[in-house]
Amino acid sequence: MTHIPTFAAVFIAGVIFRLIIFGVAALSLLHNEAGIPVSPLLVQQGIDFHFYVESAEKLFATQANSILQSFSDYYNQPLSEMLGILVAGPVVPAMIFLSDYHDGNTLPLSLTYLLIGCATLFIWLRWMQENGMPTRLLILFALLPNSIWFTINISSDLPFALCVGIFYTAYFSKRRDRTRIALIMLAVVLAVFTRPNGVSIFLFLIIDCLFFQSNMSRQRRFVIAGVGAMVGFVLAVYLLPYFVSIVKASSAAPVYTYFGAHQSDYLNGIFPSLPIWLDLPISWFALFGSKILYFVGLRPSFSDLSLWIVVIRAAAGVILLPGLLYIFLRCNNSHRIFVAFFLLPIFIGPSQDRYNLAIFPLLFFFGWQAYAGMIDGFSRRSPRPREVL
Repeated sequence: MTHIPTFAAVFIAGVIFRLIIFGVAALSLLHNEAGIPVSPLLVQQGIDFHFYVESAEKLFATQANSILQSFSDYYNQPLSEMLGILVAGPVVPAMIFLSDYHDGNTLPLSLTYLLIGCATLFIWLRWMQENGMPTRLLILFALLPNSIWFTINISSDLPFALCVGIFYTAYFSKRRDRTRIALIMLAVVLAVFTRPNGVSIFLFLIIDCLFFQSNMSRQRRFVIAGVGAMVGFVLAVYLLPYFVSIVKASSAAPVYTYFGAHQSDYLNGIFPSLPIWLDLPISWFALFGSKILYFVGLRPSFSDLSLWIVVIRAAAGVILLPGLLYIFLRCNNSHRIFVAFFLLPIFIGPSQDRYNLAIFPLLFFFGWQAYAGMIDGFSRRSPRPREVL
């Protein structure tokens, strides 16, 4: 019981800080890296928001037959010409539609995102405290601007992060009851219907249950494999247009670059002075490393932001990068597969630090464990973090 007041104080501090940022954004416009104004009182302009508005119109203002016809037309064209994301998952479009989001009526959806941000904070703060994270680091996590930004910059990232938080804390919980299973299934369904890369959570669930849960009977594994195959086929039909578009976009100059070089440059070799047999593997490794750095936020600005803003934004990467490495080097197979599946669609397409939002708390926590382990190794006097795996 002694931890409850501390947890409540940290959570309340995090909520108050989010309310302050929400108010500042409402009173004086903030801008994203593209220079687009961001405010709870203005219609969102960035992060593909127009696509979600168009999807809301398709899903809720037109006949379902028109959407089915779009998919039929897509699959009837030659493979080489397949391009175009047909419709977003229904969660964010439904939120836009139900809140009647438009110019002059933006607060209902903006407040909903504020609540989602607070709920996500609560889930991860509770999990971190239960696993021994010190209070000072809980406070730091609650006040970091990386996740707070998405409470005012509306996109699918924050709802997806909530789904992943619910899934992770339920799936890796030591509790074994029907409520846990219901939360797992609900989180997976909502994750898939929020962002296409939610399918990585679904694939992880199937693979982990089939190969890494030793207490599961052969009959149950067979049922999981069959259901997973059927659901996976349906998801593949739905997600292929999105996947093809993202892969083509990430390979088309000059949309996405990493430290000034395009992905195709890395793939073709960026060290012409080296022999081709050495240039290509080094360039490919450099691309992989660059995508990791961009994913954790250790990247230059996409615009002309001042240096101190870039430093503040990228500072979290100093703990996220060791956290990512720690998961693959020290955690169990289930954690490795979970993060590997999460990263796979991101690394196939463009890698951006906003995509780490869903596992940001996980990387932050294991980043702390990585640093605590190093300090303990050097001093042999510091207390070791509590093992959670």
